[in-house]
Amino acid sequence: MTIGLRTRLLLSLIAGIVGTAAVAFGADETSTPANEGFFDGDYVIIGQEIGSGPLYRGTAHIDTVAHHQLRLSRKINNTTFVEKGMLVSDSLGNESKTPMPKFIWRDTRGDGEMFCYFASNFDNYPILSCYRHYVGEQKGQPGFESYYPATSVR
Repeated sequence: MTIGLRTRLLLSLIAGIVGTAAVAFGADETSTPANEGFFDGDYVIIGQEIGSGPLYRGTAHIDTVAHHQLRLSRKINNTTFVEKGMLVSDSLGNESKTPMPKFIWRDTRGDGEMFCYFASNFDNYPILSCYRHYVGEQKGQPGFESYYPATSVR
């Protein structure tokens, strides 16, 4: 018995919906996107400074240092910045409560935070879209950084 194209497409759509619902309803504080090391690796960064500042390009490396704990090393204009990170599920717009990366830092301007949303490419490498801002400053124009896996960038 052969299944028609229309039936196969319908079954594929149903499987996708059921799988998405299972992920959304099954997520909790202890779940992770794939595993603890999902975000580990080298990245190319494209960003814009907080407050509509200049655009920049750089590189980064993310390491898992403990359960739900990350370390981000960013290199921009030959200067390296190290930020502490964690996987949190309380970021704005995260209805599924899937743990997502959050990084914090302190510099002369004050305490900063960066919240990241992620997707994966066809090779299952994470692609991060992140908003950067300073805690306590009026909500102006946040900074933005996109992280692309260096292993998939040529």
